[in-house]
Amino acid sequence: MTTFESNGQIIRAFVFAILSGMYIATFLHCTRWLVFNDDELTLRKRFSWLMLCVTWLIFALTMATLALWCTLPILLMRNEMQLFKTLLVSTAPIEALTSMLADIVLIYRCWVVYNRNWHVIYFPMFMMLVYTCFAALVLYYSVLIVVYSETSVISTEVYRAAVVLTYTCTIVLNIYTTSSIVFKIWRVTKESSGINTQRGLHFTIHVIADSGMLFTLSTILAFIMWLYTLKNTGPVAQMTGLISGCINYAMLGIAFNLIIIRVATQRASSDSYIDATITITEMYRRYDAIDVSQALNDQ
Repeated sequence: MTTFESNGQIIRAFVFAILSGMYIATFLHCTRWLVFNDDELTLRKRFSWLMLCVTWLIFALTMATLALWCTLPILLMRNEMQLFKTLLVSTAPIEALTSMLADIVLIYRCWVVYNRNWHVIYFPMFMMLVYTCFAALVLYYSVLIVVYSETSVISTEVYRAAVVLTYTCTIVLNIYTTSSIVFKIWRVTKESSGINTQRGLHFTIHVIADSGMLFTLSTILAFIMWLYTLKNTGPVAQMTGLISGCINYAMLGIAFNLIIIRVATQRASSDSYIDATITITEMYRRYDAIDVSQALNDQ
């Protein structure tokens, strides 16, 4: 690798380290709302184990990615190219698994908001299946191209097509699922007569839309920059592609945590339309009442 490409790895690790600091702050705050009661720092009697486990898994995967990306520049400086290539490829399944965990939770939110109606999530589940298949293809051809230096035209074209489809599936899944959740809450808001309830539902819409757009827009930006690097192989373009990719990955965890933090904060506020004594776990147990905002508070 050239000096400029080596610097690109260093800059990517530096940028991701800064973003990881922001992510860790949201993670700790998120864990506080999931583990402790709203009004005091005492353990909840019942936890939302699903959200707690997913939150910690995403944290573990993000920290593993940070460790790998910080190790890559060191390996380059030591000229340990074989180990560098192996670790570079190993980041692909970690990133894919992190994205899948966040998407599964998003699909679960949509399922709960629509009163556990399976028909609503058939399409996002199909997109998730397609994403999984092409993510496996990306990993396979990444190993062939990077580790074993397989640079045939067929391998390169299949790899690029698989990357395009994984980006497409992620973007479409997030737009569809987020829009479905927002639409459902908007309909409930129109039918609601209580001012406090409408205010709380409007707040929930903003939370879901803002967090969804944060990750979706960063994914679209990373996709555009990746396509740009195919046409422009210059060092500046390649570095920009690396940076946009690491920003997109960091935004995934940050957006995931922000939904939990903002909705929990609203629930715990003194003027919230939701009784602050209701725990996050209890809210999902009341999904039959079709209070979609309470259902989302289990996130």
